[in-house]
Amino acid sequence: SMSVSASGVFTDSAGENNIRGAAFTGGSVNYDLVFGDDSTVKGAFIVTSYERAGEETFSVTLESNGTMTYTNA
Repeated sequence: SMSVSASGVFTDSAGENNIRGAAFTGGSVNYDLVFGDDSTVKGAFIVTSYERAGEETFSVTLESNGTMTYTNA
């Protein structure tokens, strides 16, 4: 299993709508996570926490929901 917490600034409304929708429905969504060293994790996640501050900043916690695929940079 994998748990990922992140925070940042939304650069477009599509990204925000995707995460917010997943938080409200509680459903599993496929995400490609890219880390600072360019390694990636791909798989299904459930949004277990979503907070928004101001117009653009956010924090989110994702919990894996199935098999993850890790690719080293």
